[in-house]
Amino acid sequence: MRCARLVLVLACALAGACSAVDDFTAFRFVDDGGASDLFGVGGDLAGSVVGDPCNVGGCSDGLTCFGAVGNASFPGGLCSRPCGGGTSCPARSSCAQIDGTALCLQSCNPTVGIDCRAGWSCCDGQRVVLGPGLCAPSSSNFCGG
Repeated sequence: MRCARLVLVLACALAGACSAVDDFTAFRFVDDGGASDLFGVGGDLAGSVVGDPCNVGGCSDGLTCFGAVGNASFPGGLCSRPCGGGTSCPARSSCAQIDGTALCLQSCNPTVGIDCRAGWSCCDGQRVVLGPGLCAPSSSNFCGG
């Protein structure tokens, strides 16, 4: 009798555990808009971030794709937005003057592994730096080029 009772209890326990796992309709992903989900700096799965490469019309989340500003060109495009005059930049970016236009640029710090994309350098507005700076095309006047 004890064995039959134990088998019945185990069968009920297993049946109860399985029914909780079967309800996949109640499961959903929620993006909190926080730090990058998969790709490190930039690349949040929710949309574009400042510094992402782009094609015309290829940015989201209030950012615009810039191919050039004044005499400065952005190889591969730049997702950004104008800043200054009370308009701040999104997280992990800061406002900088590029050929007379204030734009948000991606923050960088190669010393701690926060690098810029290929063909871009971490600069301080006068030269390439190894510490904190902003990502810009290596040949731009923002990087001293």
